[in-house]
Amino acid sequence: LEGEGKARATPLARRLAREAGIALSTVSGTGPYGRVVKADIDAALSSLLEGEVSAKRTEGVASGGAAQFSTALA
Repeated sequence: LEGEGKARATPLARRLAREAGIALSTVSGTGPYGRVVKADIDAALSSLLEGEVSAKRTEGVASGGAAQFSTALA
């Protein structure tokens, strides 16, 4: 948390990042003077969620696709 105190962020962005478990140092700020704002946290959350969804889709395609293929051969 030491580096987190030095990151420039709005109080709302700090709270949202803390609640979501996101380190402010990993978020690029788009506000004045590079300050992290709510939109930056929202973008970080959506990119994390998209990564999880695409990983689950890949797992589903890999396992489901193989099962469908072996069923088609039978």
